[in-house]
Amino acid sequence: MKHNWIYISLVAALVIAVVMLWEEQPRILNPFGAEEPETRFPYAVIEDAHSKHFDSEGKLSYEFIATTLRHFRLDLRRVSENDYTNLESPKLTLHTDDGDPWYVTAEQGELSERGTLLKLWPNVRIWQEDSSGQQLTELTTTHLEIRPREKIISTDAEVSISSPQGRLDAKGMIVDLENKRIELLNRVRGYHEPIANTPAP
Repeated sequence: MKHNWIYISLVAALVIAVVMLWEEQPRILNPFGAEEPETRFPYAVIEDAHSKHFDSEGKLSYEFIATTLRHFRLDLRRVSENDYTNLESPKLTLHTDDGDPWYVTAEQGELSERGTLLKLWPNVRIWQEDSSGQQLTELTTTHLEIRPREKIISTDAEVSISSPQGRLDAKGMIVDLENKRIELLNRVRGYHEPIANTPAP
């Protein structure tokens, strides 16, 4: 009889434990206390967005186009540093003092840090054209970051830069468009087009 009471007590304790776990939040059932991924909904959605941004002297600095913008706020009551915007088919035009703009396209993007940091991926393409529409330089990579106001571009991914003079491949780069500086970080390889000999008159 004593053993029966012990058995009944154990079964009752097990049933109570199962019921308590069933009614608790799902995160308790996850290993190591991992939380369920949070479903986040956009604060605002903008279709066919097109904006122009000017510098302190009133000069056109950059233009931005995207088919869809989805803006997310972590706190719906106020703007915060952690708010961000997801982008579909972003297109960026960076204007520099030399007069020939740089064009940037990608499939996806994210705008953060109050619009000062733009992340792009995948199939990122950057190129420059002269006034006649002839392409001068083209850069391709899988992902990168741009500071549009400062016109600073950086990536740690493989990058290929081509021009009429040849091609450069590297892993990682930092580009300063305003000051016309480019720093290739690792595994730099160059391929140059042969220079045609001009016959003597």
